[in-house]
Amino acid sequence: MSRPELEVSLYTLHVDARDAVAAVLDAGIYTAGSHALMTVLGAAAPGVTLSAQAGQDDATIRLMPTAVSTVDDALTALASAGLLAGRTVWNETSAEAYLSDGRALTVVRVSSPFTASTHDGETPNRARQLPPVSAGWYLIGVVGGTVRSLVGVASIPFEYLAWTADIGDLAERLTSWAAEMEGFGASRCDAQCSTCQRRWYAEAGAWRFHSESGGPGWDYDDAYGFDGITIVCPLCTVGRVAFAIS
Repeated sequence: MSRPELEVSLYTLHVDARDAVAAVLDAGIYTAGSHALMTVLGAAAPGVTLSAQAGQDDATIRLMPTAVSTVDDALTALASAGLLAGRTVWNETSAEAYLSDGRALTVVRVSSPFTASTHDGETPNRARQLPPVSAGWYLIGVVGGTVRSLVGVASIPFEYLAWTADIGDLAERLTSWAAEMEGFGASRCDAQCSTCQRRWYAEAGAWRFHSESGGPGWDYDDAYGFDGITIVCPLCTVGRVAFAIS
Protein backbone atom coordinates (compact mmCIF):
# COMPACT_ATOMS: atom_id res chain seq x y z
CA MET A 1 0.00 0.00 0.00
CA SER A 2 1.25 3.52 -0.81
CA ARG A 3 1.73 6.09 1.92
CA PRO A 4 -1.41 8.03 2.90
CA GLU A 5 -1.70 11.33 1.06
CA LEU A 6 -1.44 14.60 2.94
CA GLU A 7 -4.21 17.15 2.92
CA VAL A 8 -2.78 20.65 3.10
CA SER A 9 -5.44 23.35 3.18
CA LEU A 10 -6.86 26.12 5.33
CA TYR A 11 -7.35 24.70 8.87
CA THR A 12 -6.28 21.23 7.70
CA LEU A 13 -2.93 19.44 7.91
CA HIS A 14 -3.28 15.69 8.17
CA VAL A 15 -3.25 12.24 6.59
CA ASP A 16 -6.34 10.08 6.30
CA ALA A 17 -6.72 7.99 9.47
CA ARG A 18 -8.31 5.06 7.61
CA ASP A 19 -5.38 4.83 5.21
CA ALA A 20 -2.91 4.97 8.10
CA VAL A 21 -4.67 2.11 9.93
CA ALA A 22 -4.91 0.10 6.71
CA ALA A 23 -1.12 0.39 6.33
CA VAL A 24 -0.74 -1.79 9.45
CA LEU A 25 -3.58 -4.19 8.64
CA ASP A 26 -2.15 -4.76 5.16
CA ALA A 27 1.08 -5.94 6.79
CA GLY A 28 -0.89 -8.71 8.50
CA ILE A 29 -2.48 -11.76 6.88
CA TYR A 30 -5.99 -11.81 5.46
CA THR A 31 -7.51 -15.23 6.21
CA ALA A 32 -10.97 -16.78 6.26
CA GLY A 33 -10.98 -16.22 10.02
CA SER A 34 -10.15 -12.51 9.78
CA HIS A 35 -12.75 -12.05 7.05
CA ALA A 36 -15.35 -13.80 9.22
CA LEU A 37 -14.57 -11.70 12.29
CA MET A 38 -14.74 -8.57 10.17
CA THR A 39 -18.18 -9.66 8.94
CA VAL A 40 -19.38 -10.22 12.52
CA LEU A 41 -18.13 -6.85 13.74
CA GLY A 42 -19.25 -5.08 10.58
CA ALA A 43 -22.81 -6.34 11.09
CA ALA A 44 -23.21 -4.13 14.18
CA ALA A 45 -25.64 -1.27 13.55
CA PRO A 46 -28.55 0.50 15.28
CA GLY A 47 -31.46 -1.91 15.68
CA VAL A 48 -29.31 -5.04 15.31
CA THR A 49 -28.96 -7.82 17.90
CA LEU A 50 -26.08 -10.28 17.86
CA SER A 51 -26.09 -13.91 19.04
CA ALA A 52 -23.11 -16.26 19.13
CA GLN A 53 -22.16 -19.72 20.31
CA ALA A 54 -19.00 -21.79 20.72
CA GLY A 55 -18.62 -25.42 21.77
CA GLN A 56 -21.21 -28.09 22.40
CA ASP A 57 -23.18 -29.61 25.24
CA ASP A 58 -21.80 -28.75 28.70
CA ALA A 59 -18.92 -26.75 27.24
CA THR A 60 -21.16 -24.44 25.23
CA ILE A 61 -20.52 -20.71 25.53
CA ARG A 62 -23.36 -18.48 24.40
CA LEU A 63 -23.95 -14.84 23.73
CA MET A 64 -27.67 -14.36 24.03
CA PRO A 65 -29.28 -11.80 21.67
CA THR A 66 -27.64 -8.48 22.56
CA ALA A 67 -28.11 -5.05 21.02
CA VAL A 68 -24.95 -4.03 19.14
CA SER A 69 -25.17 -0.56 17.61
CA THR A 70 -21.42 -0.14 17.12
CA VAL A 71 -18.23 -2.15 16.63
CA ASP A 72 -17.32 -1.45 20.26
CA ASP A 73 -20.70 -2.87 21.36
CA ALA A 74 -20.03 -6.09 19.45
CA LEU A 75 -16.52 -6.49 20.87
CA THR A 76 -17.74 -5.83 24.41
CA ALA A 77 -20.60 -8.32 24.08
CA LEU A 78 -18.38 -11.07 22.65
CA ALA A 79 -15.74 -10.48 25.33
CA SER A 80 -18.32 -10.49 28.14
CA ALA A 81 -19.60 -13.86 26.90
CA GLY A 82 -16.06 -15.26 26.96
CA LEU A 83 -15.91 -15.78 23.20
CA LEU A 84 -12.83 -13.60 22.80
CA ALA A 85 -10.35 -11.52 24.78
CA GLY A 86 -8.96 -8.19 23.61
CA ARG A 87 -6.24 -5.70 24.49
CA THR A 88 -5.60 -2.20 23.17
CA VAL A 89 -2.51 -1.88 20.98
CA TRP A 90 -2.91 1.76 19.93
CA ASN A 91 -5.41 4.48 20.76
CA GLU A 92 -5.15 8.17 19.91
CA THR A 93 -7.32 11.11 18.98
CA SER A 94 -6.86 13.33 15.93
CA ALA A 95 -5.66 16.12 18.26
CA GLU A 96 -2.70 13.98 19.34
CA ALA A 97 -1.33 13.45 15.83
CA TYR A 98 -1.68 14.64 12.23
CA LEU A 99 -4.75 12.51 11.51
CA SER A 100 -8.15 13.19 9.98
CA ASP A 101 -9.81 11.25 12.81
CA GLY A 102 -9.04 9.24 15.93
CA ARG A 103 -7.83 5.67 15.48
CA ALA A 104 -7.34 2.51 17.49
CA LEU A 105 -5.84 -0.94 17.09
CA THR A 106 -6.94 -3.89 19.24
CA VAL A 107 -5.40 -7.35 19.44
CA VAL A 108 -7.98 -10.10 19.95
CA ARG A 109 -7.60 -13.77 20.84
CA VAL A 110 -10.37 -16.18 19.88
CA SER A 111 -9.66 -19.34 21.87
CA SER A 112 -12.34 -21.52 20.29
CA PRO A 113 -14.21 -21.24 16.97
CA PHE A 114 -17.65 -19.66 17.27
CA THR A 115 -20.65 -19.01 15.09
CA ALA A 116 -22.80 -15.90 15.14
CA SER A 117 -26.05 -14.58 13.76
CA THR A 118 -27.87 -11.26 13.73
CA HIS A 119 -31.45 -10.01 13.76
CA ASP A 120 -32.55 -6.56 12.75
CA GLY A 121 -35.62 -4.52 13.57
CA GLU A 122 -37.17 -4.94 10.12
CA THR A 123 -37.04 -8.76 10.11
CA PRO A 124 -36.89 -9.71 13.82
CA ASN A 125 -37.90 -13.33 13.20
CA ARG A 126 -35.33 -13.99 10.50
CA ALA A 127 -31.73 -14.63 11.52
CA ARG A 128 -28.80 -13.76 9.32
CA GLN A 129 -26.17 -16.47 9.72
CA LEU A 130 -22.63 -15.11 9.69
CA PRO A 131 -19.44 -16.96 8.67
CA PRO A 132 -17.89 -19.03 11.51
CA VAL A 133 -14.93 -17.36 13.20
CA SER A 134 -11.96 -19.67 13.64
CA ALA A 135 -9.65 -19.69 16.66
CA GLY A 136 -6.63 -17.42 16.36
CA TRP A 137 -5.09 -14.03 16.99
CA TYR A 138 -6.48 -11.00 15.16
CA LEU A 139 -5.72 -7.31 14.85
CA ILE A 140 -8.73 -4.99 14.57
CA GLY A 141 -8.46 -1.44 13.24
CA VAL A 142 -11.09 1.26 13.78
CA VAL A 143 -11.34 5.02 13.29
CA GLY A 144 -13.54 7.66 14.86
CA GLY A 145 -14.17 9.45 18.12
CA THR A 146 -17.12 8.55 20.33
CA VAL A 147 -18.56 6.20 17.68
CA ARG A 148 -15.87 4.28 15.84
CA SER A 149 -16.16 2.56 12.48
CA LEU A 150 -14.40 -0.57 11.34
CA VAL A 151 -11.45 -0.29 8.96
CA GLY A 152 -10.59 -3.98 8.86
CA VAL A 153 -9.40 -7.15 10.58
CA ALA A 154 -6.19 -9.05 9.87
CA SER A 155 -4.65 -12.20 11.31
CA ILE A 156 -1.37 -11.54 13.08
CA PRO A 157 1.77 -12.88 11.37
CA PHE A 158 3.09 -16.05 12.99
CA GLU A 159 6.51 -14.60 13.79
CA TYR A 160 4.91 -12.26 16.33
CA LEU A 161 3.19 -15.18 18.06
CA ALA A 162 6.10 -17.62 18.23
CA TRP A 163 7.44 -16.51 21.59
CA THR A 164 4.36 -15.79 23.64
CA ALA A 165 0.74 -16.67 24.27
CA ASP A 166 0.24 -13.74 26.65
CA ILE A 167 -2.08 -11.11 25.22
CA GLY A 168 -0.49 -8.27 27.20
CA ASP A 169 3.00 -9.10 26.00
CA LEU A 170 1.77 -9.46 22.42
CA ALA A 171 -0.03 -6.09 22.59
CA GLU A 172 3.23 -4.40 23.62
CA ARG A 173 5.12 -6.05 20.76
CA LEU A 174 2.47 -5.07 18.25
CA THR A 175 2.57 -1.47 19.49
CA SER A 176 6.24 -1.31 18.53
CA TRP A 177 5.51 -3.09 15.25
CA ALA A 178 2.80 -0.58 14.30
CA ALA A 179 4.97 2.41 15.25
CA GLU A 180 7.67 1.26 12.81
CA MET A 181 5.26 0.49 9.97
CA GLU A 182 5.63 2.75 6.94
CA GLY A 183 2.49 4.77 6.40
CA PHE A 184 1.24 4.45 9.99
CA GLY A 185 3.27 7.13 11.74
CA ALA A 186 1.57 10.51 12.08
CA SER A 187 3.25 12.10 15.11
CA ARG A 188 5.74 14.40 13.35
CA CYS A 189 5.38 16.87 10.49
CA ASP A 190 8.45 18.10 8.62
CA ALA A 191 8.40 21.11 6.30
CA GLN A 192 10.92 22.50 3.81
CA CYS A 193 11.01 25.48 1.46
CA SER A 194 11.93 24.77 -2.16
CA THR A 195 13.74 28.10 -2.54
CA CYS A 196 15.44 29.13 0.70
CA GLN A 197 15.83 25.48 1.76
CA ARG A 198 14.91 26.25 5.37
CA ARG A 199 13.55 23.28 7.29
CA TRP A 200 11.09 23.15 10.18
CA TYR A 201 9.27 20.51 12.21
CA ALA A 202 6.20 20.17 14.44
CA GLU A 203 5.24 17.28 16.70
CA ALA A 204 2.28 15.61 18.41
CA GLY A 205 -0.37 17.35 16.32
CA ALA A 206 0.88 20.86 17.10
CA TRP A 207 0.76 23.54 14.39
CA ARG A 208 3.72 25.53 15.68
CA PHE A 209 6.71 24.81 13.43
CA HIS A 210 10.22 25.09 14.87
CA SER A 211 13.36 25.69 12.86
CA GLU A 212 15.83 22.81 12.64
CA SER A 213 18.70 25.31 12.57
CA GLY A 214 17.57 27.48 15.46
CA GLY A 215 16.06 30.23 13.29
CA PRO A 216 12.56 31.69 13.51
CA GLY A 217 9.52 29.44 13.60
CA TRP A 218 5.98 30.05 12.43
CA ASP A 219 2.36 28.96 12.97
CA TYR A 220 0.35 27.01 10.42
CA ASP A 221 -2.67 29.13 11.35
CA ASP A 222 -0.90 32.04 9.61
CA ALA A 223 -0.13 30.07 6.42
CA TYR A 224 -1.45 31.23 3.03
CA GLY A 225 -1.18 30.41 -0.65
CA PHE A 226 -2.61 26.90 -0.36
CA ASP A 227 -2.58 24.68 -3.44
CA GLY A 228 -3.55 21.42 -1.73
CA ILE A 229 0.07 20.28 -1.32
CA THR A 230 2.18 23.31 -0.39
CA ILE A 231 1.99 26.82 1.04
CA VAL A 232 3.91 30.05 0.40
CA CYS A 233 7.09 30.09 2.47
CA PRO A 234 6.33 32.21 5.56
CA LEU A 235 9.93 33.50 5.69
CA CYS A 236 11.28 34.09 2.17
CA THR A 237 7.73 34.49 0.71
CA VAL A 238 9.05 33.32 -2.67
CA GLY A 239 9.39 29.55 -2.38
CA ARG A 240 6.82 26.88 -1.64
CA VAL A 241 6.84 24.84 1.57
CA ALA A 242 6.09 21.11 1.24
CA PHE A 243 5.21 18.81 4.16
CA ALA A 244 5.94 15.23 5.16
CA ILE A 245 4.11 13.46 7.99
CA SER A 246 5.67 10.46 9.72
